[in-house]
Amino acid sequence: MGGQDRQALVAGIAETLSAYATSDRTLLAEARVGRGTLASMRRGGPIALQSLLNLAAAAEALRKEVERSVGDQERWRLVAKSLVETFGSQAKLAARLGISRPYLTRVIRGERAVTDDLISRLAAVNGEP
Repeated sequence: MGGQDRQALVAGIAETLSAYATSDRTLLAEARVGRGTLASMRRGGPIALQSLLNLAAAAEALRKEVERSVGDQERWRLVAKSLVETFGSQAKLAARLGISRPYLTRVIRGERAVTDDLISRLAAVNGEP
């Protein structure tokens, strides 16, 4: 692998870490490489090709996981918005879900995450398994 290809991989890994707020620990566990490998990569030092490929594959897997999670969050926000229309108000939907109206409002606005518990409640109210 040429120097430019290696530099592109290093840049892609660094960009993923920064853009998706992925911790070094998470990346290292996924890539199964040591801290010294990542440190060497960051300062432009030599690292084994296989370690670099492991880091790149791990960064890509973590990026996909984050994007999938963001997609799920948006999907459930849209479900909540649709259910507000069905129930006629946020207050009525919130009562049915067993949560506060202000919390529901924040979720719909994207100010709060859609938790797994809330997803289960939304799915039940929406008639999904």
